[in-house]
Amino acid sequence: MPPNTEDLLKKIYELERDNNRMLHAMRRSSFISGTLKVIMWIVALIIPLYIYINYLGPALNQAMGALNQVQGQMQQVQEAGAKISVPFSEFSGILEGLKKYAPKGSTEQ
Repeated sequence: MPPNTEDLLKKIYELERDNNRMLHAMRRSSFISGTLKVIMWIVALIIPLYIYINYLGPALNQAMGALNQVQGQMQQVQEAGAKISVPFSEFSGILEGLKKYAPKGSTEQ
């Protein structure tokens, strides 16, 4: 082999080694980048779920319990109002009956 060819082979070998190092570095970088993206997505999905389960869930359950209690009390008030209105409707009927017997001048104002 002529000396020129040997120098050329050495250059090619060095270029091939550099190319191989760069290729391995690119693959490693790509793998690390992909792994970090997966970890970020897992964290982005897990943290809100964790916060909801530990903090928002109990608070919402407590608020819903208080709302149901208020609604139950409102229903009791409405039922009591309905029970009270029945005697008053009878009372207004009695008043109408008494107005018939009242003198005519006393009903006008």
